[in-house]
Amino acid sequence: MSIVTFDEFRKMDFRVGHVESAEKVLNTDKLVKMVMDIGGEKRQVIAGIGASYLPEQLIGRNLVVLVNLEHKKFKGLDSEAMILAADWEEGTSVIFVADDVPVGTRVV
Repeated sequence: MSIVTFDEFRKMDFRVGHVESAEKVLNTDKLVKMVMDIGGEKRQVIAGIGASYLPEQLIGRNLVVLVNLEHKKFKGLDSEAMILAADWEEGTSVIFVADDVPVGTRVV
């Protein structure tokens, strides 16, 4: 495990994001495409959580999102942020945020 300096960590912008839509990515087992509101801005997020969550389990939920990460393509789809989740041999557990926390709130 490499060490991240405090200054490097402070550059990361974690926000509460709200899943507005979600669907499985065709011809994949794990990828889910979501459109998320991160506080007045919409972002497309591709996440490898499809083996643990159905898209309908994500719609309407609030998640922790890293919003200032370099964009990355998955199966030709642009992912404009990254959700946080725990990943272990038995599955994946997304980090959900309570519904009463405003979308776009900074996570520290």
